[in-house]
Amino acid sequence: MKATTLINTASMYRGRSISRADSVATALRQIGILPKGGRGMNAPALTALEVAAFLLTFSSVEKVEDVPQLVSLLQAMVDSDGNRIVPTVAALIEDVAAAYAVRRILVMPNTPMVEIERSDGESQRFFLPDEWVPGFVPSAQGEAFVGQIGLIGGAVFHQIAIDFGSNYDEQVATIVGDA
Repeated sequence: MKATTLINTASMYRGRSISRADSVATALRQIGILPKGGRGMNAPALTALEVAAFLLTFSSVEKVEDVPQLVSLLQAMVDSDGNRIVPTVAALIEDVAAAYAVRRILVMPNTPMVEIERSDGESQRFFLPDEWVPGFVPSAQGEAFVGQIGLIGGAVFHQIAIDFGSNYDEQVATIVGDA
């Protein structure tokens, strides 16, 4: 999956402009989360970890200049078993069947918490390691972090997993090249 495909899909489903998504992607490139390189068809393919980091950040960052702080926050979050949020979301992106079981992903940087809700009603919650305790009450936390509540709906998550798992970018290149 190329960054252009990711930006277009995420913007369309999230209801934010493509220029905003591109600004977030640029900020992620500047801090080394997304690869630098060619543009368009010459751009390097993104890994599932890079796609996950973009989705989580794009869904909840309020100001582009807050991207580095939000990324640090997201990279530190773990669930009760010590699983980190970005690799967990990346694994779901790589497995289309698992992605289809995701109802939505809530990103709450002000709490801070990320919750993956599945269609079967199960949830997996991620917090900062020093804050994870059974019965954690997010609203009881006093310190606010940058960002806003973000939502990655099942539809966008499913579409991105499909695009990631297919050779979507190569198919588009072939169609455009044949025209």
